[in-house]
Amino acid sequence: MIWDEHVTKTSSATAINFHVLWQSGVIHLLIPFEKNGYLLLHPASIRGLGQIAELFVGIGGWTYVSRHFGIDPLVIIERDSETASAFARAHGYEVIKPDYFLERALAGTIDNRVVIEGCVFETKIWMGMGILNVLRTMSSPPCPPWSGAGKEHGLSSCDGQIFSTVLRLVGQLYLRIIIVENVPGIVSHPDFEILLAGAALDGMVCTLAAVHSSLVRPPCIGTDGS
Repeated sequence: MIWDEHVTKTSSATAINFHVLWQSGVIHLLIPFEKNGYLLLHPASIRGLGQIAELFVGIGGWTYVSRHFGIDPLVIIERDSETASAFARAHGYEVIKPDYFLERALAGTIDNRVVIEGCVFETKIWMGMGILNVLRTMSSPPCPPWSGAGKEHGLSSCDGQIFSTVLRLVGQLYLRIIIVENVPGIVSHPDFEILLAGAALDGMVCTLAAVHSSLVRPPCIGTDGS
């Protein structure tokens, strides 16, 4: 089985929607991937170099910053096809779909940075990240559900639930850390504590939540005209 090579190299994993069979003194774990079953291999140093991913990439703010610290994310996730293509052209990434991403992760043929054009809650993306030993993520989930400039629907909106789903998957994958940026209003939104409580049930702990002022700067023109 194509998963065997990767499973034997990991010490722990999360299996969702599976069956257990006992046959000839051996326990068999059957995961119906075609019926919403999935397997997330937990990151570990024994599996090699830990990788970084950026979720909801947009123009790639987190990637720009991380590169100043010598960190180049291996996996980028963006739902909008035009945004994904623009980011890939600007940064020299390859754009692939979630199915192909998982296929190549299993085959061991992802040796360079990739942009995955797909929704962050697609489990094939997270299965692939588990195989690639992703242990940290940077993220800027949708702001309108938490912003006073929007309707502030929080977890009652689809975009708000996406944030909750991502935290659940992060917990199931046992990522070391997820760094999240959003609007200042999120910390005072009534659903924020619910969001944190749900994340805690999946093993995630909020270690820091703070609101920082933005630095207002006027447009600048460089000497080269840029």
